[in-house]
Amino acid sequence: MKLYLTRHGETDWNKQLIIQGIIDNPLNQNGITQAQTLQEFFANKELDLIISSSLSRAIETATIATNTAPDIIDDRFIERNFGFFEGKDVSLFYETPDKSIYDDFEQDEMIVERVKQGLNEYSRTDNNTIAIFAHSHVLKAALSFIEPDNFNFSSKIKNCAIVELDVADGQINLVDIH
Repeated sequence: MKLYLTRHGETDWNKQLIIQGIIDNPLNQNGITQAQTLQEFFANKELDLIISSSLSRAIETATIATNTAPDIIDDRFIERNFGFFEGKDVSLFYETPDKSIYDDFEQDEMIVERVKQGLNEYSRTDNNTIAIFAHSHVLKAALSFIEPDNFNFSSKIKNCAIVELDVADGQINLVDIH
């Protein structure tokens, strides 16, 4: 089985380096163009299932990239809840060493667990090829539990990056990052 975990296209807040988290911002024109470039990648893939988070930037990217609306909306793939940091410059996030002081900030282990549950559930279906449209910290969460020695939440994930995963014998493995 193949899983394609894809980050949404650019939004104005991405461009301005403002943390979005679960705030629902649409793609900007560059994000739409980025999503259109994904059409070539997905054109020759026979997708059995298209999944997206409920945030419009992920749904819009999925719809443009695959020329169809997602089959399933699953908020296990929604962006991390950054709580206090949402709407603020990303530099504040990186300058704050202890984010656990904010009750509304979703901790690493929480996002990793929900992403892991979602990926494990879909990897046990009869589908051969699944595309999941999500967010940077969802991709980072997946990579950090699949290859913890090589990835963490400081890893860079560009807009419209695709993490290609292979599932065999119940094991999820990284194939490539496009």
